[in-house]
Amino acid sequence: MRNSINSPVATRQSSPAEILAHLRWKAKRELARREFGRQWRTSFEAFCGGIDIVTKSGERTKLDLNPIQRRYCAARTPRDIVLKPRQIGFTTLELARDVWTLLTRPGARVVVVVQSLTGHGPLKQLSGALRVMFESLRNEGLEIRFRTESLAEWVLADGDGSLRIVEAGASEAAAEKKGRSGTITRLHLTETAFYEYADETLNALLECVPSADFGSEIVVESTPNGAGGWYFEQYVSATKGDNGYRAHFFPWFDQAEYGTPLEPGETIEPRTERETELFAKHGISPEQLKWYRAKLAAKTADLTDQEYPTDSERCFLVSGRGFFDKAITAALMSQTREPIRVELAGALRIWEMPRAGASYVVVADPSEGTGGDPGAAIVFDRQGKHVATVHGQFQPWPFGELLVKTALMYNGATVVIERNNHGHAVIQSVLAGQKYPQERVYRAPDGKFGWLTNEVARSSALDALEEAHRTGFWVSPDARVVAEQRTFVVTKHGKAEASRGSHDDLILASAIGWDVLRKPLARRNLNNLPAA
Repeated sequence: MRNSINSPVATRQSSPAEILAHLRWKAKRELARREFGRQWRTSFEAFCGGIDIVTKSGERTKLDLNPIQRRYCAARTPRDIVLKPRQIGFTTLELARDVWTLLTRPGARVVVVVQSLTGHGPLKQLSGALRVMFESLRNEGLEIRFRTESLAEWVLADGDGSLRIVEAGASEAAAEKKGRSGTITRLHLTETAFYEYADETLNALLECVPSADFGSEIVVESTPNGAGGWYFEQYVSATKGDNGYRAHFFPWFDQAEYGTPLEPGETIEPRTERETELFAKHGISPEQLKWYRAKLAAKTADLTDQEYPTDSERCFLVSGRGFFDKAITAALMSQTREPIRVELAGALRIWEMPRAGASYVVVADPSEGTGGDPGAAIVFDRQGKHVATVHGQFQPWPFGELLVKTALMYNGATVVIERNNHGHAVIQSVLAGQKYPQERVYRAPDGKFGWLTNEVARSSALDALEEAHRTGFWVSPDARVVAEQRTFVVTKHGKAEASRGSHDDLILASAIGWDVLRKPLARRNLNNLPAA
């Protein structure tokens, strides 16, 4: 007979051997409780050893950290964003840390944000997991008393420490009301890629978290859910080191249980290019390959890549038909590399320095510079080779200054500026502000400065870029450019544009540049620059 924590229980019918075993268990259990009492405040791993969790089969067991959980604990920072496969125990791990923070930091205010669904399923699931944790800690001898204890909130009786579960807004109006409260010590965002109104929900919540210098923590963890939206953008930005978060990625084959035993005499060998890559590059076992094949048979390859990712490039599915060939884009991504130099306070990234006697074109897609779409410029040589990128949030006048500095660096390059909207101000900055020679500023066939975007010109330029991409004439060393190709789609209305939550400024700058360089009329309008 066993109790709720799988301990042997002595009964009146127990044999002497069983009674002795029970006494030994009690002594060992008491020793473990004393050890837990000495260590739990200073060791998170020791704390986890005193927590009960509920397994997939419904049994209660202690939280024994698996290799992925241990790796993350060793690498975590005050600002982390995690891309994970399904069911590796990561949310459970961070719930344990939520509880540990509540109990070890005086006045801690912990907020866990979950997806909002009809029936409140995610909230109820996490609430149940937290109740099990609190109950098990009391069984370990901790005195935990709450002034408030409800489905979604726990407030300590002997202080103002609290832990709350908040649902991401189910509507835009509801999302904007989330998080309008005091300071948050630790913010845990779980399955963030599935928040329907992530921007609206998180704008308020993130403002409540003080700087990491004050000991605050933010952890964002999710399985992937499309190439777009707040989570996707923040993860990609973290991989580039742009937003202050550390990106963590855990592929499916790091989870030990993702394998299927082979039958006696059964052999498994790679049959496809993908399987060969898994064997050669990642060293998966035949048992893991058998498991992987079963997933592919049950799901599409895209869904398997999303739910059980092998790498962080293929797992983000795009909503809408991809404009650029997916396989070619994946191959291009594998060939991207870091720039050899970064100039102009980080705005200019260089893959090839200017060559003496060569001529170049700087092609710009301006932005307002107030937090929306970034401004972008691609530097091409006259053969269409991408040699440098300007990218960031630039207001029109400073953007013009950056373009001129880049053009001067590249042998007095021709500057091509998309003239719609904010482009007019950038052109004025280049000509009047920086006094760049007019003969080095591109004029459209209508005689006016700048490249004019209309529906026909845009479609023609994008189609030409897609053809060059498909036939191998256009390549880019810049991972940011290729990443935009992955999220550039044809919508249900037939328009080619960035998927929701993504950007396409680098794609449009590339398309304009390719259009200018490929057309004989446009080439003549490049002010008769000498060929490279």
